[in-house]
Amino acid sequence: MAAGLSDSDIRWIASQTHGYSNSDLVALCKEAAMVPVRSIDRKKLVTCDETKLRNLRCSDFDQALLVIRPSSNVRTLHALADFARRAGQGG
Repeated sequence: MAAGLSDSDIRWIASQTHGYSNSDLVALCKEAAMVPVRSIDRKKLVTCDETKLRNLRCSDFDQALLVIRPSSNVRTLHALADFARRAGQGG
């Protein structure tokens, strides 16, 4: 479990990210991780001890979801899955 996030938080995040690629999820996590950093006064940011940052919250991912959108649409993902099955790469 990620610091500050419960299992139900992680399930909620997963339910909101259908259609997100691996790189989309990385971008989402990076954006969410920046929310606590952005809450620090800029003047204090340079001298801030990273251990003083608050843990991630589900609301950080909620904010990140407004910024980071899936780079592929569902139709494209289905076409790729169909191709993988036909090419013998499917599970």
